[in-house]
Amino acid sequence: MRYLFPGVLGAAGIAIGWLLTSRVTLEEQFPDRFLFDGGQLKFGPFILYLMTTEYKSSAALTISESGKVSLTHLGKSFPLGPGRSIPSRTGLPAFEFTPDAGDTVRLTRERSLLMWPVFELNFMTGSAPYARRHVYCRLTWKKRNRANLELLWRADQGYFGDSGWRPEKVAIMTSNLVVIKIGEAADFEHAAVEYLRRTKHWDRSEYRLEDRGPSSDGHEQVMFALHREDEHSPHPGAGRSVELRLSCESGQVMREIAGQ
Repeated sequence: MRYLFPGVLGAAGIAIGWLLTSRVTLEEQFPDRFLFDGGQLKFGPFILYLMTTEYKSSAALTISESGKVSLTHLGKSFPLGPGRSIPSRTGLPAFEFTPDAGDTVRLTRERSLLMWPVFELNFMTGSAPYARRHVYCRLTWKKRNRANLELLWRADQGYFGDSGWRPEKVAIMTSNLVVIKIGEAADFEHAAVEYLRRTKHWDRSEYRLEDRGPSSDGHEQVMFALHREDEHSPHPGAGRSVELRLSCESGQVMREIAGQ
């Protein structure tokens, strides 16, 4: 008997933990086109702000001069895909973009299994919920090179006696970003540097590496090694410079192409 009570408590704790973390998937989409404007990430009916619950923007979307869109957070960067700048009514940077070839992008709308009673008063309308539950929007982004991104937004639904759960469907998340995770890919730059040192005996100061993103089929990462001698020639990129093709699976250089 002395072992029974701790066992019951342990089982109860596991059950409560399961209830607190378990969620039901309500909807699944695979978006392939995005718009970013005024701090809002838009696709389909969804409008998701990159603001945390403390009203801080801890993730930033930027577009490079070459038209590459990236998300950065705590010193890590995740490449999203090619894009182009568009006019913005807010005056802030705005652009539309698509995922890189070979990317898997998934959006799920979820809700918690657990609901809890609340005691709220609304003196303006007289209508107040007597239970609440969490709803979530989860965006996951995976690349062939094993880099991955997860963004999770969380909001509340209230249960009203006269109309049920409100709002009925949550598609706009304002200051609700609660999880930002970036899993970085294989270090393509390191692999390229090692390859050039081993095969061409180039010192790192002799060339400049340009990351040109994935190949058209998404299976290779393209790195261009622009030799300093070529950079200052009348036709930059010719001569000793080379284009390297690295496998997204192994992260290693598979072939090289003479500079164009």
